[in-house]
Amino acid sequence: MKKEIKYSSLFMFILGISSCATNYISKGDDHYQKLEYADAVSDYTQAYKQEKDNKKYDYYERFARSHNELNDYYEAEKFYKKAYDDKIITQQGMKEYINVLISNKKTTEAEEVIEYYLALYAEDDQIQNFVQALDTITLKTPKYRFIVHEEENLNKNGYSIYSPTFYGDDKLIFVTEKNKIGNKISKWNNKPYQDLYMAKINDNKLGEAKIEASLTAIN
Repeated sequence: MKKEIKYSSLFMFILGISSCATNYISKGDDHYQKLEYADAVSDYTQAYKQEKDNKKYDYYERFARSHNELNDYYEAEKFYKKAYDDKIITQQGMKEYINVLISNKKTTEAEEVIEYYLALYAEDDQIQNFVQALDTITLKTPKYRFIVHEEENLNKNGYSIYSPTFYGDDKLIFVTEKNKIGNKISKWNNKPYQDLYMAKINDNKLGEAKIEASLTAIN
């Protein structure tokens, strides 16, 4: 009788863990469908902590894609790999996995996945883009004629910055998600919405970035 109670309790415990993981996956899927990737990652992470080692889960690719949309390529690689190893990755997921491997400079792994991809989808001409990207990475290039360095005044909080354009002789305008008072938060990544900023250039150094409502506001 005691053994029966013990096995029954163990079964209920395992069932509870499985149910908990399923609930988090369901919540994560809901956020995923709404393009709320930061919240999806949070729920999928909880599901991953609860899952059993011997079971395959079909949310790995969605977990990886959510990381990918947040530009977290190393975590994305981890879960694309799990979906790939478990043979539950889609054709689109495999292409995303290849792209992430290339972004992470994992050329050998990328070549292996490309080879497997071609065995399954030989008719896909798009794969040649990945092959060319790999060739670009592995080519030996001469020393660069310029130096790239980060401007601390522009990116103190680690937010994305892109599309820089010189405006006149002493201004730089660019797009960023840099926080400002009253700024709304995007459900996509739980960061502020992107806006246009300007920084003045003094002695080849950029000053503090300030918000600009539109191009017409820059004088």
